[in-house]
Amino acid sequence: MTIQDLDPPAPNVMPQGDADTRVRRIVKRERDVRDDPIALAFVMNGRGRDQVHRVTVVQWSDAAYHQLGALSKAMNSQKPKVSLPVVGLRGRLELGDQRNLRLDRTLGLAKHRTLSWTLTPPDDALPAARDAALGWLVDDVTEHAHHPDAVAALGQLKQLVRAGQALTTRERSTRVFEWGTSLGKTAKALTPSSYADLADFVARGLEGQAPFPDLGALRRIASGQLEQNQAELMTDPVPVGGRSRFSLVVRLRVFSYPGRPTPVIITEFSKRVWATGLKEKATTKTLSAYALPDGSTRALQFTLKRVRTEAGWVYAPDDDFGPIARRYFPKTTFTAEKIVKEGHRLSGCRLLVGLKHGVGERSETKSGVPDKDKLDGFTGLVDAMKALGLHPWEGLRYLETSTREVKDRDQHWGKRDSDDSKKKEKYRQWLEEAQQSIRDVYDGEHHLVIAVQPGQEEDAREAEARLATILGGSVTTVRVPISPLAHGPRSTLPVPQPKSPDHKPGNADRAALRMAEWDPFIRTVKAHEEKTGRRVDGVLVIARQWYPGNQHDDLVNKRAARIALAQGLGVPVQYLRPRDEAREEAAVKAPRGRKKTQDEIDAGIDRSFEDRLMIGWLDLAYKSAGRVKPGKVIAEARKVYEEDVPSLFGAYPDRILALGVVRRNTTRFIGNDRSFLPFAIELDVETGTCGARFAYEGDGRQPVHTSLMPLPQALVTLAGLGPVQLTTAVQNRWEQLGGRTQAFFREALADFGKRAQRPLVIVDADSSRSVWPWLKDEVIDPNNVHLDGTFHAEAAWPHARLVRVRTSNSPKVLWDKDFHGAVQGEDGQPTAEIIRYHAPSAAEADLFKVTDTQGTNVYLSFGSTIRTGQTQGRSGYRVMYGMRQVRDDTGQHYVADTMKVHTDAWTTPAGVEIAVVRSGGDQPDQVARLVEWLRQCYAHFGEWTTKPAPLYFEKALKEYLADYDLDEEEGGEEEE
Repeated sequence: MTIQDLDPPAPNVMPQGDADTRVRRIVKRERDVRDDPIALAFVMNGRGRDQVHRVTVVQWSDAAYHQLGALSKAMNSQKPKVSLPVVGLRGRLELGDQRNLRLDRTLGLAKHRTLSWTLTPPDDALPAARDAALGWLVDDVTEHAHHPDAVAALGQLKQLVRAGQALTTRERSTRVFEWGTSLGKTAKALTPSSYADLADFVARGLEGQAPFPDLGALRRIASGQLEQNQAELMTDPVPVGGRSRFSLVVRLRVFSYPGRPTPVIITEFSKRVWATGLKEKATTKTLSAYALPDGSTRALQFTLKRVRTEAGWVYAPDDDFGPIARRYFPKTTFTAEKIVKEGHRLSGCRLLVGLKHGVGERSETKSGVPDKDKLDGFTGLVDAMKALGLHPWEGLRYLETSTREVKDRDQHWGKRDSDDSKKKEKYRQWLEEAQQSIRDVYDGEHHLVIAVQPGQEEDAREAEARLATILGGSVTTVRVPISPLAHGPRSTLPVPQPKSPDHKPGNADRAALRMAEWDPFIRTVKAHEEKTGRRVDGVLVIARQWYPGNQHDDLVNKRAARIALAQGLGVPVQYLRPRDEAREEAAVKAPRGRKKTQDEIDAGIDRSFEDRLMIGWLDLAYKSAGRVKPGKVIAEARKVYEEDVPSLFGAYPDRILALGVVRRNTTRFIGNDRSFLPFAIELDVETGTCGARFAYEGDGRQPVHTSLMPLPQALVTLAGLGPVQLTTAVQNRWEQLGGRTQAFFREALADFGKRAQRPLVIVDADSSRSVWPWLKDEVIDPNNVHLDGTFHAEAAWPHARLVRVRTSNSPKVLWDKDFHGAVQGEDGQPTAEIIRYHAPSAAEADLFKVTDTQGTNVYLSFGSTIRTGQTQGRSGYRVMYGMRQVRDDTGQHYVADTMKVHTDAWTTPAGVEIAVVRSGGDQPDQVARLVEWLRQCYAHFGEWTTKPAPLYFEKALKEYLADYDLDEEEGGEEEE
């Protein structure tokens, strides 16, 4: 079935006339579902191979590039150090040539020297780029260059620009539909720019198109990265409610799949919500903003940056806004607040700032696009795509599995006192499973220390009582106070003493002070262990995240606690925020709808505390142990292997090994350390617990491979190592990372093969393919595994099932549905009038096989998520007509009525690609079904996870990397 074959849905328009607008009862609502899934993606239709995409490449000349290097070096040596203000040049280039396709993030200061790609012919692109460069040097760079060497280099650059010797242009022509194929029949890019060129070609064809009903043309956005495999367009702002606005975004991404000779162009639909106000105490360094010139089909990007003024920290337009202001508003002065408040009303060019969590005021509309709008937008693209030589992708086949959508989160402890016998039975079953897991993992009892920050004693006693009540005595707790200096805002803690006159204390010095504050706590716990004769299994810390004056807990504190407790007690740690913080948040949040009473607020805070306590305990008890529910895994495995053709080698896998790399990049704001950690996590299917091993650079700069340890022990070992790297080399760094990672993987596989009788290996390609190139689509070959400089590595484990997993390259998949029902007459019988409306829904808890590959077995797995509200047939920006469920004295039924605009958040499951590279004698479908099941089999977590077990437990490793808690964006993961 193609998208053109779909019966056109009945128009969802408001009925006309007074007689039609009254609410009418429906006798019975019925659903029609089309059998074939609709993947929101396009593929080449075999025509248009002569399509030529011409791009002008703008570059610095060799002489200019040399002077730019000298200028940058000299400015970096100034005191205070100054970086080249490239953002101003980006703004000038974007405005000066609005046919730009891509602007390099560093504006050619990297090795490739390229500033931009544009559709403007070379002879016209060169003067525009020259004017932009000269204006940038004169107006933006001069005021920052003070060092004599900087002044000299700047002068040389100006002369080169004026003489026409600073920039060069050349034309590059690409036939975007011409792709090579690998030996495995996989699409192979002919040039490094093939993916980007195809994305730009399609985006250029969609620019100015209007795929969404009742909305205007799409505006194209120039990418900030050369050779990236995606392009983006968006609509003009859509008003919602009183002040809120958003734009619908169409993102095009180009991907390959093993064994597919041409790429797939995935279309993603999202919502960009626009800010209506800025919070005074926001800390995000930059905000993305856009200028929408009238009569144009481009959206020009600029930024707001956080700057310090006499009045404090505020946001202000960055240098890339200057060219826009001079062109469209020559006599107007703009502040960030003016842009946010008034920018959408400006004539000639509207200005909009993207809403970012924690920075902007709450919007009346939230993120996420309803399925109705996604399918409408996709259908609206079909004709334009057909003109480009593309058609909807039809290469998916649904596979029947036993997985189901998530109905609850398996959080049944709150139902223990329910009057509903079914709910109480669910709690009883949950408790029985939890207690069995405690017996299996902790020899009958979980021994827990509650570390109490001063002032949180009441919450500690409440936590202790609730754990005892909910878990029926299976958890033994003891409360131990911690030092008042172990946690707190940076401004209230002691300042480290400088080690020398030139030493400026940094994060490591503060962390050392915090670690020392844990010494009394550690001594007390050790004394408790000696007295009871029982080792502690974990520590639950009750401590604040926020303090008076909107001060955040110092970012080094949790990292210091993990390291100190790992070294001193050898146990995992989990954090729990106290109830006081929830009360403070409730007091400042603006109520929506009816204002809650204080009793209602307190009851909600109490329920929230209990849920957060239990989720934190579950993480501490089971996530840190790598625990799955072995009974459920084995039951499903037996079901899968009995339903299909029996395995040639006996049965389901007895052990599962996951390979991957945990990465953490350095950020200037938090001053953390870069980490690179190859890991192997092994799941014993019978016991349901994991062990782990990893590699790092030890003393003498030589790689160290740890032995396989129980996951809790591995976490403690990892936390005690500090920032972890596999190489500290500067030259040939990536070559050494690749060689050492592959050597570790090879050793882990060989060791695994000695223990596993029926092995399954899952490799995370997202994190590993850069250091293990064999994992890439065009190279992967099941009959010849390249690993650690050798061919045919599979000879050491010939019967192993080998699966490659990727998490970010699947299209959304929809099921197309209609609802219909007859209007009830006055006599209670159905009339001839039928109400029908179109109501697609996203694939959920579904598994699909890719059918148009050659010699490979590729699957897309869609999990499930907890969502609120019902969107079927509803739009995110239009009032639709359909059926609404009501309940009255006669019971529950449907009426024909309008369906309100959906403004709440809406998420749909993302696809996870499962490539069964080697099935080890099993049927590939068997392996895929089992791997899908491994996404929802956990003792501590009742939802689907993105990655299957045991690969999912890489999150535990990431939490115990020494620099984890310095990561601003992920600090909230301490308490899920």
